[in-house]
Amino acid sequence: MIDLAESILICSKKEVELVQNMFDQQKSKPVRSCFIDTDTHTSLKRALLEIISSGKANTKEQIQLYIKSTFFYICTLATRSIIDEQTVLDKCLSWLTDNELIRSVENDDHLRYEPTPLALAVINSSINPDDGLKLVVELSKAQRNLCLENDLHLIYLVNDRFFFRYIFYSKNTSSI
Repeated sequence: MIDLAESILICSKKEVELVQNMFDQQKSKPVRSCFIDTDTHTSLKRALLEIISSGKANTKEQIQLYIKSTFFYICTLATRSIIDEQTVLDKCLSWLTDNELIRSVENDDHLRYEPTPLALAVINSSINPDDGLKLVVELSKAQRNLCLENDLHLIYLVNDRFFFRYIFYSKNTSSI
């Protein structure tokens, strides 16, 4: 892998010395893929969920082809001793399956991954899968603890009491 690269910086003659000092003072760190989050792989889970939900990649081979076209794959080639992309991919797919965000369906001796309604909700709400699961847990708790007398009771609980006073006073004052 090539460790060196060239860049062209355009600046005025007055700024050349300032820019040279800036480069001399700071050693820039190499760019890493955001998928290399060794603890949770949240970004990779989100990317896999999006690619499976969109239908662009549904088989393991298609998903591997997608992974090989990412910056993550290039980074793993450079640091092969630390990260194995196949292990990370299997770990993320099993996490998504275990948490019922995707399901594996076997047909014609091929294993396909399909999104669940929960996965589509997570994708459409633009939150990551970890936060989506936390939100589902919290909504389930709230649903169990919510006791309503009728359908209007929820509206009463959600809307502020002052809103109803405002409507009452606005109707009374408009007639004056």
